[in-house]
Amino acid sequence: MSKGAEQGWKFAARDPDGRRLTGTVDTASEGEARRILTEQMLTPVSLEPVSAEALPPVRGSVDPNALTVFTRQFATLVDAALPLLTIVEMLAKLTTDRTLRAALRRVARDINGGSSLSDALRAHPQVFPPIYVHMVEGGEVGGTLPQALERVAVYLEASHALRERLLGAMVYPAVVLSVAVLAVGAILTFVVPVFADLFASEGVALPLSTSILMGASEAIRGYWHVILVVVGTLALLFRQGLRSEGGRRWADYILLRLPLIGQLTRKAAVARLTRAMASMLHSGVMLSDVLLAAARISGNSEVEEAVLGARDAIHAGSDLATPLSKADILPPLMAQMVKVGEESGRLEEMLDKVADFFEMEVKAAIDGAMKALEPALIVILGVVLGGIVAAMYTPVFDLMTSLG
Repeated sequence: MSKGAEQGWKFAARDPDGRRLTGTVDTASEGEARRILTEQMLTPVSLEPVSAEALPPVRGSVDPNALTVFTRQFATLVDAALPLLTIVEMLAKLTTDRTLRAALRRVARDINGGSSLSDALRAHPQVFPPIYVHMVEGGEVGGTLPQALERVAVYLEASHALRERLLGAMVYPAVVLSVAVLAVGAILTFVVPVFADLFASEGVALPLSTSILMGASEAIRGYWHVILVVVGTLALLFRQGLRSEGGRRWADYILLRLPLIGQLTRKAAVARLTRAMASMLHSGVMLSDVLLAAARISGNSEVEEAVLGARDAIHAGSDLATPLSKADILPPLMAQMVKVGEESGRLEEMLDKVADFFEMEVKAAIDGAMKALEPALIVILGVVLGGIVAAMYTPVFDLMTSLG
């Protein structure tokens, strides 16, 4: 659509199969509106002038489920040979995600103005990530857009499932630890002061553990606002540090070397990486572009650096397997499967198999960690709460003994 248009035309038209379609074309003249409809293989039935609607800004992030549903619907309608502009405008009305709707309306405008679909999507990276655009572009060039969109949908579903699995593994311990912190805070704020007054009035000699507990209670009650400011400031500084290049590299370095968590992080990064590479190669994307986009998707700076190093090696004339085998951060299985894929001409299939393997490994690792984590959390909570109870009731028993 024309970006500078101040008037639009509400149209009713018929497609080559005789189906009646309606929509809006943003252009100043009726003749231009008819030309645009004709180019979309639509026969105008009626045209009515309307004021062009101001397009809302594209803000926020898109819901992954909404993007996946849209992509599957998009693939189906493109395969049905409906006009591209009509499809985008139709799906923009159907989606319930505001961010996606705003982006699609702008995509429709750009397509109507002469842009290709991939170029129109590329203007909204917060909604359509680079891998999405690359795969659509490959489908446009190869004339396999419906198949490319299906592969995008499959990739989005697999990526979302892996992300949900990782997030789900963190929910349980986060909830348990949050409840524990709240419980300890409530005890220190409301329960401990009652015992402190009792001990002070009776002049009971307090053991070290009880004295420490009393001091913590007084600090929380007297300086809670200072504690909140300090904790909030540290959290903000930590978050800002992770956004910097150096901070992200440091965090990724530490994360990959933690017990259990390091192996889980590595497997998840490789699963994301290989799934993205396989999806883009299936869509006909050039290997150099595949490595560039997939490196950023991996979610780990060390993995990203290894993949970008492999990309540089390919530009220098190397195959893909050799630089991957030299990267210590990547598992040997990945390089071996890539080598087999390159020699057999079935690289996409081998990468899909690697992704399947490591996704199963992630699931198994999460299941095993959860089984070990539940009793560990119970023991930790028992030690903490039991220690507080022991620290509070030891002076009570001493007091009862002295009174007896």
